[in-house]
Amino acid sequence: MSSFLVARASINSTLASSEVIKSGTVVLSCKPFAYTLVKDYARNHCDCCFRKTEINVTGEDLKLSRCGGCQLVWYCDRSCQKKGWNDGHRWECKGFKKFGKLPPAFSRLLLRVITKLQLKSDIYDRISPNSNRRFDDLMSHYKEVREDAMRMDHIYTSGKVVESLLSLHDISIPNEAELVVICGRIYVNTFSITDPELHQIGSGLYLGASIFDHSCEPMATASFQSTTIYIRNIVDYPANLPIQKVTISYQDTLKPSSYRISELSGIYYFICQCERCSSNAYNSSMRAVLCQNRKPVCNSEIQVDVDDCCPECKYSLDETQISKIKETEDMVRGKLHEMQDVVYLDVCETCLNIMKSVNFSDTHWLVTSMASQAFDSSIDMNKWENAYKYGQLTLKGYRKYLSKSHPLLGILLLKLAKLSWYLDKEVEAKSFVVEARKIIDITHGQNSPFSLTQVFTLYKEIMY
Repeated sequence: MSSFLVARASINSTLASSEVIKSGTVVLSCKPFAYTLVKDYARNHCDCCFRKTEINVTGEDLKLSRCGGCQLVWYCDRSCQKKGWNDGHRWECKGFKKFGKLPPAFSRLLLRVITKLQLKSDIYDRISPNSNRRFDDLMSHYKEVREDAMRMDHIYTSGKVVESLLSLHDISIPNEAELVVICGRIYVNTFSITDPELHQIGSGLYLGASIFDHSCEPMATASFQSTTIYIRNIVDYPANLPIQKVTISYQDTLKPSSYRISELSGIYYFICQCERCSSNAYNSSMRAVLCQNRKPVCNSEIQVDVDDCCPECKYSLDETQISKIKETEDMVRGKLHEMQDVVYLDVCETCLNIMKSVNFSDTHWLVTSMASQAFDSSIDMNKWENAYKYGQLTLKGYRKYLSKSHPLLGILLLKLAKLSWYLDKEVEAKSFVVEARKIIDITHGQNSPFSLTQVFTLYKEIMY
């Protein structure tokens, strides 16, 4: 097949004419080189545009149409089905039908990358007027992946899945070295595609957006409309700053730096040296407990492992108290790990009560993490008063550790606005919705479908 050029990214050409790039500006947008829907959402999301539909009480879909070949993926209409076919389903459908099930999302993504590379197409994203980015430009961390036993096992099993699917089309899988390079580039450059409320619904490899480095104090954030990624800045910055210097966050920043550094090193193979990690900012308060002195009563924060002494009354924690604090931290971390897939409200509440009994600060990172889980679980269970209580507790940590325009903060405030309005807390609802709208206009775009149909609609209902 002859080679052809496909320029798929869009940079904002107005940036160069401004002195300052105001927050909320689209710095870059692009379509995915390859993408896949999370396996659990196959039944109620379009496999192409990721639009969600509703399932009726009998389990029948009222809006999506099933692929006539494999019967395992669903589409909005003929247009999405045709695009999905060209985006990679043509190489999956026969195998899905033969084996009768969907493979893991990573295997689907790997198959789509391999087939696209074998088409010999010169696909690139333009990231500046004089700079393009192709798949071969992506970091692969070949040496580090080779030395990572778990990842090598994953590559082996994923490769076997892809090989079984491609064999039905007489397409050969790359050799081992090439496969490690391809998988390495997928591992360290793939974005989680999220819905407007930041729930992951898919994964996508974006050539243009992979240019952005990480910082725990990011300058920009990603949002998605369908599978198109939009990078918007959440802080003002000089217009002459090269786009390669703009940073985003690769992971959760609501943890002490030691955990963030360890996770980034294990997943992306680099040691974070951003200002927040280098200065250990917030580390002490993230593990703070309240002073336990009751003569006189003192509720100042004690920084565990810093001085273990109250800065106000000089009360010191003894070895037994310190040991109990660390045991509780270990226990709560373990429960959070166990609930990565399914969250249990009773477990969340038990952990929060135990942390309270040990005098953890309301902004201890584990309190914030567990309160956030309890908040979402309460909403799922229609326990609105509980949700409001845990949302307020989560908000304390978010306000302390996240930037004022962070998308997580905006979405939490929006949910609290809805809860407050439902619970007849009019004053609180107005305050929350005004702040939420201000943030979401920056992170999602003032004219985005989510801002116009969800945020502004709620804003009008509460304010007018």
